[in-house]
Amino acid sequence: MPKVRSKIANVFRLFKQMIDDSPEFQKEIYNQTTDFVFNARLLFTAEEDENQSVSIIFNDGNIEIIEETIENPTITLKYKKLKDMGKLPRSKPEEIV
Repeated sequence: MPKVRSKIANVFRLFKQMIDDSPEFQKEIYNQTTDFVFNARLLFTAEEDENQSVSIIFNDGNIEIIEETIENPTITLKYKKLKDMGKLPRSKPEEIV
């Protein structure tokens, strides 16, 4: 089900574009006035096929979307099934491990 991973990555790319295009959103991840910086490594994966993971890295105001598993994630959101991961952001709590 590589299509699921690509679908999720595209949702995150749209999210990234919204942040890149909006100074107000940009301040939520990097604000030079207050010295606030949101740095995090997020991993979205599924128990049934962890090779189909998608990761988002927030680093000093930059956002990178990666269609693979990253090491040392800050937060891991693991779904029971890959098809449930594809429902993001409409996932139900019982679909998440």
